[in-house]
Amino acid sequence: MADMDFANLLSQFHWLRPLWLLGIPCALVIGAYLMRGRAQNSQWSKFIHPELLPHLLQGKISKQQRWPLAMLTLGLIIASLAMAGPSWEKLPQPIH
Repeated sequence: MADMDFANLLSQFHWLRPLWLLGIPCALVIGAYLMRGRAQNSQWSKFIHPELLPHLLQGKISKQQRWPLAMLTLGLIIASLAMAGPSWEKLPQPIH
């Protein structure tokens, strides 16, 4: 009986604005790009001799730098989910 209630409840769930869910893959791509952190290194290679470059630049992002980037990515995902408008009951939308 509890399974029927859950199935009924799940069947009533829907999104009011499902196109906002496309923001989730975008947030993941942005987060992965920022975590990689190589965008800045490629610009410096134009000005610094290749033998000195590894000694002057960090090769990877430290754990202290990853935490805010991970939170930013998570925040973008949560914002996309919130903007998509999860709802349990469908209300008629006024059309102008």
